[in-house]
Amino acid sequence: LFKQRVWLLQNAPSISPADSGGENIYIDHNQGRIYRIRPRYNAAVNQWWISDETRYAWKPVHAENRLCQARRSQYGARVETAYASALEDAAAGLRQVAVAGPGKLFALLSPMMACEEAYLLGKTIRAFDPQAILIPGPIPATGADEIFKNPATGKQTFVIKGEKVPNAAGIRRVIQLLGGPTASWEEAITAKPKPELAKLAGGWIVGGYLTPWAPKAWPRVLGGFRVVQDILPSTVADTADVLLPAASWAEKDGCWENYQGKLQPFSAAFAPPQGATREGDVYYRLLGRTGLYNAQAVRMEMGQPFADVQLPQEHAAEPAFEFVEL
Repeated sequence: LFKQRVWLLQNAPSISPADSGGENIYIDHNQGRIYRIRPRYNAAVNQWWISDETRYAWKPVHAENRLCQARRSQYGARVETAYASALEDAAAGLRQVAVAGPGKLFALLSPMMACEEAYLLGKTIRAFDPQAILIPGPIPATGADEIFKNPATGKQTFVIKGEKVPNAAGIRRVIQLLGGPTASWEEAITAKPKPELAKLAGGWIVGGYLTPWAPKAWPRVLGGFRVVQDILPSTVADTADVLLPAASWAEKDGCWENYQGKLQPFSAAFAPPQGATREGDVYYRLLGRTGLYNAQAVRMEMGQPFADVQLPQEHAAEPAFEFVEL
């Protein structure tokens, strides 16, 4: 309010990153900054509603401590480096680990990633080590869902999910699609990991969470040479062998799967800040693909049900507004 002329704002169709509900939204933005997040009507998901967590999900995108400088480990310290050099160091370090034998690498697939990005990262890590283990990232949750009802009819109208990531279901679907060795986050953090986890010697870790997510005591089995892509500082980012600043949820294209099993696409509102790079572009480069990351092309490669996912071409008609009990 009072910070931007409404008629100057552009809007991008997106999905809420705040939880697994999959609320449809518009990102209203101008010159690389979000000024408003509005509900986008979807009768099957959120109707007219969004949560306050969704309304304020822009804050990590423009956080003062946003990661925008690549770093690498040098003589036990972390030093700044060019993004291209950091990526070369990442590839060289992963190759060195993979030479020791199959099953030495892992990839931690964040539930903040788009399904297309998770698919490409799985392909990337398996290009280094065909037996690399794919692990879904941790899923923060607050417990019970918040349920809202129409006071006149008692009909449930809106739910705020307790699972505070948008794509846990999608990551599971992608890991199943890729096949091969897998493990759960719970198996990775247990005191007695299974033998295939105990021999891990390095891997690729993706964050992108809206709030601090990395445990203070990082799992020992996910140690060794670590490449980290993230948007905010964390214990794991601060100790990474290679740190690659990533794009936030509002700066990339893709699709997420909500708790109902609905695959929903979203589009980038604007480019990442200088010094950060979209995850998909990084994986394209490591896989030797030409051009820039294209979410629709990746979905076609992934096959069904991803191939049918399409961005809306026009605004959906909205019926008369209803009230709910707050």
